[in-house]
Amino acid sequence: MLKNVSFIFLIIIVASEIISKKDENEDVFIPTHEWQVVKKGQKIPRGLHVRMNLETGKTEAKLLNEVENDKQKAVIHIPQEHDGDEKTLKPSSIKEALKKIKGDDVLEIDEIQKVKEKFRSYNELKKEMNELNLTPKLDAEVLKDLFEQYEEEIKKDKINVDAILRILEDFDFLAHQFDNAVEFSHQNGFKEVIYKNLNMSDSQIKQATLKLFGSLVQNNGKVQIHALESGGVNILLRTLHLEQLVDVKSKALYALSCLLRRFPLAQLRFVESGGISVVTEILEKDPLKIQTKLVTFLNDLLIENIQAIQDSSSDNRNILVSQYQLVNLEKLLLEQDWCQYLNKLLFSLLAADPDDHDSIEKCILAMHTISNKCVGKYSKDILTSLQDRYMNLALSDSEKSDEWSNSDFFMNIYELCKNILQQKNIKTEL
Repeated sequence: MLKNVSFIFLIIIVASEIISKKDENEDVFIPTHEWQVVKKGQKIPRGLHVRMNLETGKTEAKLLNEVENDKQKAVIHIPQEHDGDEKTLKPSSIKEALKKIKGDDVLEIDEIQKVKEKFRSYNELKKEMNELNLTPKLDAEVLKDLFEQYEEEIKKDKINVDAILRILEDFDFLAHQFDNAVEFSHQNGFKEVIYKNLNMSDSQIKQATLKLFGSLVQNNGKVQIHALESGGVNILLRTLHLEQLVDVKSKALYALSCLLRRFPLAQLRFVESGGISVVTEILEKDPLKIQTKLVTFLNDLLIENIQAIQDSSSDNRNILVSQYQLVNLEKLLLEQDWCQYLNKLLFSLLAADPDDHDSIEKCILAMHTISNKCVGKYSKDILTSLQDRYMNLALSDSEKSDEWSNSDFFMNIYELCKNILQQKNIKTEL
């Protein structure tokens, strides 16, 4: 009986001690298996469930349940005080034991609040982004800005070539989109930028400008019409006639080909402006690189012209076909000894570099396109020699792995030579 009284007395003493030391204990959260409110300033031991109660707005915590606890198996050793034969737990002992869970550091609610204060809310971020005015400009506005930058640069006493090239590069990037190219022409870009630049002396600016010209008109009928009406054909022909640098001439040919392809009215202007005379002059004196590009360009136009006229049998009243008939490029080229030019070019290419298979193929392709009209004007000996050579190259190359084999390429040249030789009355010598 006395033992029971003594035990009750000890419980009362412990309870009194806990109450008397309330201020000391409030800074430590003592968890249970039930959710409890964590008071402001209390320290939360690690390894507990912690949540924010959305209804009350208060932080709550509890011990892990048994399943979760089994995964971690954390054992807390709390020293017990002896009071005679009885053992009891002091709040100070519990506090010291909790500090040892995963180290001495515990997370305070105040520290959590400090972390939260370092980050901005979504509404705050949204407000700041709006204040920065990060809405991208429309392409038309970018084009306008580039025109203004260009005007500022060319007004300077000494032109900054790098700055002009950067502006032209930006123009070229935008020009690949149909609407941007149309907008460029609407803002008078051909007259104010392209044609002015082609009158400059710097070759880099000319090359970049001619590249931009090609990008603007390529596959863009509206801009092709604008370039034609603003005198683009004559300007490009003048550049080809007067320019001495190979790289500039090469870019001029690129721009001219982009303007004339699938545009018979521009081709007619090209013919009427003496374009055939300009290109034949190039074939007589310019480097083989330019000659080969020119032959490829004219051959593409010739194929386009021939196919359009052949299709006219189904509808002679078709406006597009009638325009190609007005050009009649095949007739004009034949009148300018096109067959002899091609035969001479092939001989020159073989003499310069017999292993330049790409250029040789382009020349033979042009010869094949019009072979039925050039009977007796091609060299049978050269074509026969090439036929044998490319057959042997195709056979020997077929033994290589697929990755490195040019067998199909060589066989194609062989077939072209064979088809040309099947025409009658091929001459036997150059």
